[in-house]
Amino acid sequence: MKHGPLRFATIALAVGGAAFWFLGRPAITSRNQRVQTTVFQGYTNGTVGPAAAIFITNSPQGSIVQNWYGAGAIAGLFTVTNVENVPIRLYPFGRFYTKGQPPLDETTFLLDVPSLNGFYLDPGRSVAFQVAILSRAEPWRLQLFYEANSASTLGSRIRELVTLRRTKPEKQEIYSDWVTP
Repeated sequence: MKHGPLRFATIALAVGGAAFWFLGRPAITSRNQRVQTTVFQGYTNGTVGPAAAIFITNSPQGSIVQNWYGAGAIAGLFTVTNVENVPIRLYPFGRFYTKGQPPLDETTFLLDVPSLNGFYLDPGRSVAFQVAILSRAEPWRLQLFYEANSASTLGSRIRELVTLRRTKPEKQEIYSDWVTP
């Protein structure tokens, strides 16, 4: 009695089921993001890189970055670590928030970002960066944005080929702890 066709059908069914499960898994979503919270390291003298210089030049008068640059104020030093299993792109800007009255909610730029594309972080890598900080008496924190580059994984590439569509990365946000001056 030959079991060749039955054995082949069983193996084909198992492989097909595994492929369906693998390709049917959802792409990275905000539920499973694990990028660490932004960590405030302290204050430093601000170093303006070439990408930040473009932002400073083109920022509206009275913006936090224009005021910071004009005053020659200090910068906040932060680190972010990518604990994802895929690379991420950290945007070159963030939001600066205060608890004061009225609360400040303004865009700021990462001063030492290497390009207008931001920072690219492979899994397990960290980056230190500076942000323009004006002297304030109330607590403040930084909100940053990033996107996971899931298209770099083999499973994502196969999923895109099978579904014939390219998935757009989701913009995620992370916050630093509140910093008390």
